[in-house]
Amino acid sequence: GDDRGDWELNLIGNGSYLKSLSNINGMKVFDFLQPIELIKEIPKMGCFILPSDKEQWGVVIHEFTGAGLPLILSDQIGSKNTFFVENFNGYSFKSKNVLSLVECFKKIINSTDSELMRLGENSNFLSNRITPETSANNLLSVLN
Repeated sequence: GDDRGDWELNLIGNGSYLKSLSNINGMKVFDFLQPIELIKEIPKMGCFILPSDKEQWGVVIHEFTGAGLPLILSDQIGSKNTFFVENFNGYSFKSKNVLSLVECFKKIINSTDSELMRLGENSNFLSNRITPETSANNLLSVLN
């Protein structure tokens, strides 16, 4: 189709298979980054993808919604219900289903800049569902 070729996929992590992907055109592989280093990369990003098979919570999602990025998330991420609404701030795919993930990639790549901005603004909006204050109050309500 009219796939825009101006997107690059950056893989961040320390999985053994990542090294085999480092010479593919349009793809960059980074070793695991400490949070402070990861934060420096955010302004260069257009979308955040968390393809985990299983993720009890996924605190990183709160950080990336707060940064105003559209999301592509696996359906196996616990915090998805808090920080993600399908078609509102991104797209989800069936865990371990490559074709499902590719469909999400295509939706993001074929979005206009204004659509991407809207997804990002919606992410930022959803990031405010949990703040240190609401977390503390939730904890206090459990203790009382």
